[in-house]
Amino acid sequence: MDYGRIPHGSIFPRGAGHRSHRVAPTPGSPTREGGSRTTRKAIDRGRWLRARYAYRFTATGNRFRPADTTFWGHITMDTHTDRYADTVTRYLEAWNTDGAEARAKAVAAVWTPDGTYTDPVSDAAGHDAIAAVITGTHEQFPGFVFRLAGSVDGHHDTARFSWELVNQADGSAPIAGSDVITLDGEGRIRAVFGFFDRLPPAA
Repeated sequence: MDYGRIPHGSIFPRGAGHRSHRVAPTPGSPTREGGSRTTRKAIDRGRWLRARYAYRFTATGNRFRPADTTFWGHITMDTHTDRYADTVTRYLEAWNTDGAEARAKAVAAVWTPDGTYTDPVSDAAGHDAIAAVITGTHEQFPGFVFRLAGSVDGHHDTARFSWELVNQADGSAPIAGSDVITLDGEGRIRAVFGFFDRLPPAA
């Protein structure tokens, strides 16, 4: 259809192509800016919702984020971060504990009795098996300690963090990784899922 040949006003109301037309007020009803108060409230509400929940593409071109971040201001990281940080601190202390008896106590203090530890080279369940994995690591890397790298991030019963295996002699960290842990209601570890982020060439 050639809209250029249609006489103006035959389909569209006069001025429709140049300005938005307003809803005619209901006779006898209070008006504001040319429309009923109910209509105006509905329009204002719609504009507010569109502004509040409007989305736009980010620089990546394939993800959305809210244009108005005021709505998301209340969404923050879990406020109970101390709970996760305390567990991770005790977890790393268990890995750094010397002596079989002290290590067994440290493992029992941070893991549940049926707790597990899994990484690309280990799969242990129970305190004795987990302590054996830690003992094997000490034997393979004498003079090394585990150190937290960055902060602990958690929500609900799950936390994640990164670590480094540091040579106490020269401060080098040839091995680094990230762990995801799940906790019980008392802050003890139910399961650990470990990943290696950096390994020495010969490892």
